This record gives sequence, structure tokens and C-alpha cells, in this order.
Amino acid sequence: MARSTPTYTPAGKYVLGGIISAALLIADLNYQTFSAARGLTQASGIYTQLILGNIIGNASKITATFEDKKDLIATNQKLRDELLQYAEQNFFSPTVRTYL
Repeated sequence: MARSTPTYTPAGKYVLGGIISAALLIADLNYQTFSAARGLTQASGIYTQLILGNIIGNASKITATFEDKKDLIATNQKLRDELLQYAEQNFFSPTVRTYL
């Protein structure tokens, strides 16, 4: 069950957290303490962008392939219909001529 009021936290804990944060920030600015972690973060961001870019590129290629296949199927069906019409014309035209 949820509590209706938040838990009381003394101000000393917030002050201590602020002091530690400021010390870490100053250490990083002056001595480049966390440069390796920063580099790792940037590298992982770059790799993530590359991987996501490849996934999105492959997905768009797959979508384009499906669209191309739809177009090819439609064209193939159209050509089959035309071929059937030509076959019917060639089949019926000699028989009609013989009876005329």
C-alpha cells in the first residue's frame, strides 16, 4: 500500500551528496579523472548509432525488396494475361478463317 506522505530525509544527507558531487566534478575538471569512462561512454554511443543505423538500413532494404517483389508480381501477372490474350487470338484466328 502506498504511503500518503514522503519519508523525511535530513538536510545533512543532501549537503553531503552535494559536497561529494562537487568534489567529483572538480577532480574530473582538474585532473581528467573520469576521461576513460567518458571515452567508453562516447565509444558505446558511437557503436550503438552504427548498429542501429545498420538495422534501420537493413529494414528499409527489406521493405524496398518487398515493394519490388510486389511490383514484379504485378508485372508478371500483367504479362501472363497479355500472353494468354495473344495465345487466344492465335488459337481462334486460324479456326475462324477456315470456317469463313
